[in-house]
Amino acid sequence: MELERAQRTVLDGVGVPAYELPYLGDGADIAGLYRLAKELRRQGVGA
Repeated sequence: MELERAQRTVLDGVGVPAYELPYLGDGADIAGLYRLAKELRRQGVGA
């Protein structure tokens, strides 16, 4: 968790967009890909 927090700080300093995606514990099947796409749209990607 500490590494993730540190890397978020680095990305914030660069000024590029970053997005949060859920972990796909069952692998990347078509339903999981749709779930990721829906989350990206919710966060404003492609708008």
